[in-house]
Amino acid sequence: MEERLTKAEYQWHAERAARQRAEAEHVRVAVERAALERRLDTALKEPEVLREQIRIATGQGDATVAVELVGVLDAPGDAPQNRCCFRVGPETAPWRTCGTLPLEIQELALWQAKGGAALSAALAAPKARVTIRQAPTASYRVGERLQRLLQSRAVEGSVSLEVTRDAWPPRACEATP
Repeated sequence: MEERLTKAEYQWHAERAARQRAEAEHVRVAVERAALERRLDTALKEPEVLREQIRIATGQGDATVAVELVGVLDAPGDAPQNRCCFRVGPETAPWRTCGTLPLEIQELALWQAKGGAALSAALAAPKARVTIRQAPTASYRVGERLQRLLQSRAVEGSVSLEVTRDAWPPRACEATP
């Protein structure tokens, strides 16, 4: 015997099916929206880096410069070579090399006077905010020496130093053109 649905039961099933379709559509739209937002965030990062670099190059604002110092041993028993990397602008900016920092303060001043392997150009903005981060593998107080040197040459802005207890490997910096 075939069971027939009443008009109320038929409406209930039709509404339930419509709700399920609407919920499925809502989930599909939410997933699509999240994917579009991720693509938009990715697309906007590159222009943000470019805008920051243009703003700094034209002297229209403060520059944020991050510097990392890591000591690398070439041979056991040798003094560590203090490798330097820096980036200008937001966290999405590429890291550039600023070479190997000398240990002596006089050599450090000469290193910076010769361009500091491009770090000096990055600090040309009028109000540079510099953060130096030194790994425990770097030479004793090399970050402090660099901080004093940059503070003595900075017109405005600030130079801060963070010496960490956590070791990290040298950053793969790109050569500065």
